[in-house]
Amino acid sequence: MEQVSYIIYIESGIVKALNGTTGMVDFSGTNAATVIQMSIDSLIGGIIFIKKGIYNITKNLTIHQGIIIEGEGEQSTILSLIYNNNFNGLTLTGGTKWTILRDLEIYGNAPVSPIYSTDGIVISGSMVELNNLYIRNCARHGINANNFVHLRMINVYSGFNRTGSGAYLHREIIKNDSCNQIYIEGGNYVANDLFGIGLKNTSNTLLEMVNFGQNDQDGGDSGGGLSIIGGSNITVENCYFEGQPYNIYIRNSNLGIGRNTDANELRIINSMFNPSTICDIDGTGITGIKISQCFGNKIRLSAKEIDYENSAFKTEDITGTFFKNNVLSNTFSIDSAGLKTVTIPHGLAIAPKIQDCQLTVVQNTAVDDWAYNLLKVTYTDATNVTTKINVSIASTTMGATAKLALRVGNY
Repeated sequence: MEQVSYIIYIESGIVKALNGTTGMVDFSGTNAATVIQMSIDSLIGGIIFIKKGIYNITKNLTIHQGIIIEGEGEQSTILSLIYNNNFNGLTLTGGTKWTILRDLEIYGNAPVSPIYSTDGIVISGSMVELNNLYIRNCARHGINANNFVHLRMINVYSGFNRTGSGAYLHREIIKNDSCNQIYIEGGNYVANDLFGIGLKNTSNTLLEMVNFGQNDQDGGDSGGGLSIIGGSNITVENCYFEGQPYNIYIRNSNLGIGRNTDANELRIINSMFNPSTICDIDGTGITGIKISQCFGNKIRLSAKEIDYENSAFKTEDITGTFFKNNVLSNTFSIDSAGLKTVTIPHGLAIAPKIQDCQLTVVQNTAVDDWAYNLLKVTYTDATNVTTKINVSIASTTMGATAKLALRVGNY
């Protein structure tokens, strides 16, 4: 184990903070939250190791930059939130040094009544890592992160949170540097009232090998696995979704004063969808989405710039503009004049519209003594785009050829 600044433990009902350097007990008392907070406040940075036990947290713990809080894992080190007062469990303010929580269980103890609007973990700063956490039964969201930069969530379980999501990651004030670099690896987000994970106006976000299941516990058919509202450059890869109204729900973001921003640059790759009750992927208000190697029951999608390949859903309701960048045809001869038919395999799962196809002539033989006066798409189907080009002046170089480049999309 790394050198620790404090070791927190319970002895005969007294919570003690043992100084890792001097071996002396610096802080002690019957209130765990007070002893832990005093240990945090005495440090500029360092590791606080909390030994196995149940620690009743009766007030918010504020954890500043450079502090690492480490326990002995799920069902061992348990921070049990006591809702006699209406408070968030842990607040991580972050900064220029990493603030880390790892190997802890956070148990919300949220009552059915009254209903509180408080969260297990609140993140409001930069450079925060949550690693191997078990979060459950919080009053609203398990994790609530707002207007932050650099967040890592690795092997986090967040479930059974009463009125919110397992994790709600959002920015309400749009800044160039906020909500950049979010990495979520592994973990389970299950049986929450709304969504497993909700993303709003986030950017540069990667979710890998995350499991989503049985969310929307209020039964209102308004929740599900993953919600994406606005945002950009979001990748969902090797994830698993099961049994919720919407496995993935995508919409544009209303920024107020009549301004909306589309969700853009989305990628959903190699993910599996067990049947949802309404729709596996339900999306509108999107500019730029790639769906590859995904399989499920139903997809309902309306977007601009769709790349849909090697995927299969039993019911497909997909409208918008499909794109494929610079697919080249086979060569065709330009050493003879006349109308030529050129067929280009487009590689898309759905036949593109003729008006969305753009053609460019690409020289294959280095000659410039030929010309054409007609170039158009005549037909599309599920496999090919059929084009015609009229060579009006033939090249004098025997065997000269050219190619066509196809780009499908409205740019």
